[in-house]
Amino acid sequence: MGQLRIRLSFAVQLGLAFSAAAVVFLLLRTSDYLGVDGALRALQIYDLGRPFLHPNNHLLYPVNVYAWSVFMGWIGIHPKDPLAFLAIAQAMNGFAAAGFLTILYALLYKLTGRAAIACFTTIGYGLSRAFLAHATSSAEPMVGLFDSGVSVMLALYGVTQNRVWACIAGGATLALAMATYQSMVLIGPALVLLISRWPNHQTENRFVGRLLLVLGLAIGLILGVVIVFGTAYSWAGAHSATDVYHKFRETEPALQQNGGLQLVRTASMLAGLAYAAFPCLPRECSGFRCLGSAEYHSWITIAALAIVVTGTWLFALIGFTKKLWVHMVQHERVAFTSCVLAFVLSAMPLAWWLPTYDKLWLQPLACLFLITGIIVHVALRAMDSMKIPGARYFVPSCAAALALIIIPNTVKALWINARPAPYIAQARQVAALVKPEDLLVGDWDPIFLLYQALWGSRADIFNVPTQAIHIGARTVSDLRQTVIRAEERGGNVFFLGLLDVPEPEWKLAFEGRELPYGAFESYRRNADAVESFRNDKRVITLRRFATSSVPGGPAHYPIRAQRVRLGAR
Repeated sequence: MGQLRIRLSFAVQLGLAFSAAAVVFLLLRTSDYLGVDGALRALQIYDLGRPFLHPNNHLLYPVNVYAWSVFMGWIGIHPKDPLAFLAIAQAMNGFAAAGFLTILYALLYKLTGRAAIACFTTIGYGLSRAFLAHATSSAEPMVGLFDSGVSVMLALYGVTQNRVWACIAGGATLALAMATYQSMVLIGPALVLLISRWPNHQTENRFVGRLLLVLGLAIGLILGVVIVFGTAYSWAGAHSATDVYHKFRETEPALQQNGGLQLVRTASMLAGLAYAAFPCLPRECSGFRCLGSAEYHSWITIAALAIVVTGTWLFALIGFTKKLWVHMVQHERVAFTSCVLAFVLSAMPLAWWLPTYDKLWLQPLACLFLITGIIVHVALRAMDSMKIPGARYFVPSCAAALALIIIPNTVKALWINARPAPYIAQARQVAALVKPEDLLVGDWDPIFLLYQALWGSRADIFNVPTQAIHIGARTVSDLRQTVIRAEERGGNVFFLGLLDVPEPEWKLAFEGRELPYGAFESYRRNADAVESFRNDKRVITLRRFATSSVPGGPAHYPIRAQRVRLGAR
C-alpha cells in the first residue's frame, strides 16, 4: 500500500505539473507573431489546406501543424482566419511544452527525491526567455523538444528496468525528434553514455546486457530514420533509395552560407546563453551587435548584467562540482556527466551558426537546468558535513537567481499580451493599398513579413533577402523580370522599406549575398512615397515604382506622389 500511495502521489505530481504548465502557456499565447523566428510558417498550412514537408532542419513541422489542426476540427474548433489558426498552432506548442516540462520534473524528482528542487528548477526553465517565447508561439522546435524528452525517458526506463524494447523505442523516438527539429538528435551520444554507465545490481553478464541496450538504442534510431525519413520523402515524390539519400543530405542554403567556426562566435556563446535565459536585448535585435546603435545604448547595462549573472551561474556550477563530486553517488555522477555531454553536443550548432539563435538553446538550456538541480540537491545533502563558508546564503542565492529569470520573463510576456499585436495594423494598411494584381517587394522588416504571411497568398510577393539566400546574384535579374510581368498584367509595383535601408546597413546585410547597393539605384530614383509607418525608431516607407524605368518594361504614365503619413505602431 505504501508503494501504491507513492506511485499515485508521483502520478498526481506529474498531472499537476502538466496541467499547470499547459494553463500558463495557453493563457500567455503571444500576440507578438514575430517574437521568434519561424512562427508565421504555420500559415503556410492554413493557406494550402494540406500537409507538406519543410527542409530537413524542421522537416515534419507542417505535418504536425496540419495533424493538430485536423484534431482541433474533430473537437469542434475551426479557425475562421489566419490569426485564429496561429492561435491553435500556439496551443499545440503549449501542450508540447507542458509535456516536456512534465518530463523534466519527473527526471529531477527521480534523481533528487526532492519535489521542491524538481518544482523550482522546472519553473525556472519553463519561464526562461527562450523556452517561454517558443512555448507561447507557433514556431517549429517545441514538438521536437518534447519528442527528445520522451526518448530520454524511454532510454532511462530501458536501462533501469533492463528492457531492450524501451531502448529501441527511445532510439525511434529520437529519430522522430530529429525529423521534427533536426538538432534534437545531438543528445544521442549522451544517451549512450547514460545507458552504458548507469549503475545496477546485476553482476553477471553486465557488459553484454549494457551492450544489448546500447545496440537497441542504435537500432531504434537507425530504423526510425529509415522509416520516418523514407516515408516522408517517398510521400513527397522520391522514387528510389538514392533520391531518399540525397534528400536526407540536403542542407538549408542559409546554414551553408553563414555557418562556420569563428572565434567571435565561440566567444559569444556566454552572451547567447544569457539571452536565452533573460530578456536582455531589445525586441528588434537578434544579436548583441545592435547595441552599438545609439538608440539601443540604454540596453547595454541590462545586457552586461545578464551576461555577468550567467557567467556567475556557470562559474558557481564549476566550483560546486569540484567540491561536491566526492559527495555524489554513482547514478548522480552518471546523470551529471551525461547532461554535461548533452549540453556540449547540443550547443555545437550555436557555435557553428548563431550564438543568439534561441531555438537552438532549448535543449542545452534544459541540460543546464538539470545540472543545476543535481548540484543543488547534492549541495543541500552535503551542506552540514562540508562546512562551506557562507553556506547559509546558498538557498537565498538560488532563490534570487531563480527570481531573476522568472520575474522579468513573466512580466515581459504579460506586457506583450496587454498591448495590441505589433505591426498588424500597419500590415493591414498595406493590404488595403496593394491589390491582388500588384507586386510588393520587401525585406525582413516586420510589416512586410506580417503582410507576406497574412495577405501574401492573394498577391505577388518578392522577398529580396530570402531570394538572395537561394539564388544569390540572380536575385537582381529575377526581380527585374518579376517587375516586368507585374506591369504586363496591369499591376503596380510597390517597395516596402527596402529602398530606405541606409547604405552601411545594406552592405552588412546584402553585399555578402552578391547584392550591391548600386543594383537598386534605379528603383530608388523612380519610386514615390505612398505611405509611411514607424517601426520602433525607424520609418518604413511604402513606395510605388514607375515601371517604365525598368529596361525592357512597357511605358507607364507618370506616377504622382501621394501624401505620406506616419502610422502608429
